[in-house]
Amino acid sequence: MVALGKVVSMVALVILVTIGILVPVQGSTCTTPDSARGTCRKVHDCRALRNLVDSAFRTKRPQDVSLLRQYVNSCGFDRQNLTVCCPEAAQKPLPEVAPEVMAKLNQCGVRALTDKINLGVDAQLNEFPWMALLRGRVGGREAWHCGAVLIHPRYVLTAGHCVRDPNIPNLSLLGVRLGELNLTTNPDCYLGLCNSVVDVSVEQILVHPEYNRDCLACHDLALVRLSRPIENLLPRIYPICLPLDPEEDFGGSVDALQNSRDLGLIAGWGSVAGDPFNAQLPTVLQKAPVPLMRTAFCDALQQRYPDPSSTLCAGGEGPITCKGDSGGPLMIDNVSRTRWYVLGITSKGPRTCGASNAQTLFTNVHYHLPWILSNLRP
Repeated sequence: MVALGKVVSMVALVILVTIGILVPVQGSTCTTPDSARGTCRKVHDCRALRNLVDSAFRTKRPQDVSLLRQYVNSCGFDRQNLTVCCPEAAQKPLPEVAPEVMAKLNQCGVRALTDKINLGVDAQLNEFPWMALLRGRVGGREAWHCGAVLIHPRYVLTAGHCVRDPNIPNLSLLGVRLGELNLTTNPDCYLGLCNSVVDVSVEQILVHPEYNRDCLACHDLALVRLSRPIENLLPRIYPICLPLDPEEDFGGSVDALQNSRDLGLIAGWGSVAGDPFNAQLPTVLQKAPVPLMRTAFCDALQQRYPDPSSTLCAGGEGPITCKGDSGGPLMIDNVSRTRWYVLGITSKGPRTCGASNAQTLFTNVHYHLPWILSNLRP
């Protein structure tokens, strides 16, 4: 097969004979020739059209070139990148969820009254009541080794490698802590308000069945069922919302958000040092805003993923996740700024925290909703 870069260049020349140079808007919503919803993407990022591009180059059939031209018309060409209206991957239908489970899922994400992470700042008491810490036995010793996020009174969501890592054969999960802010104090107090942590044991661990199957860190996701429900503890403990309806909640698809340069938020107790061999763990939960965008670094991270849309990228300017932040959330609020949602779960990032133009790769929660919802029990 001809290299895709050459395909794009040659086909672009053919297309430019018949259309003017348009200004593409990466990540904007568009309509495909068959009236389906799509997103403007660089053609090498659109797996759905690769066969069409390759066929148009090899055969130069007028119908193939004409069809490709229609996909380009909605977006454009910027002299270097052919941009097409990429059909959105069909989301698997969401499974039926027990009414009592759905009722709990809808009680979520309420914004705090207050309005690691490398280069982050201290979070405030009760600012992120869904944040969780995982305590495990790692390399023969006990440690707070990963983050997680409460999505239901009985479940936290985390990264698959936080509970089953091929590089740590003896990794075991011992428990989950909720309601934490400062690791050195209990209770945590601010202006006369004091909160104690809640430590809870684990009833069941569910790792995504395709984790590490098609590629290293593919579907890096796990659900941890708590031994008892943790609820009615506002303001210190409360679940975050799942992105069940991105169009209504965010005004667009998750894929469009990925190219919007809007700001998401990351949080965790990971290292605040840039040196990966000299971790400096903070005592207080850290938070930081990160731009939602795709860069060349993101393209490199996603190269080995059969379906890149199963992941999200964020960062590249300023703060970034670091050692110890795995399993923690990438968060965004809704258009009315009333609730917080978990967009992604921290999976992997650059070797050197805070490296310029580097990004973190997150497991896409919306992409994995069918699996998540099908495994939730009252």
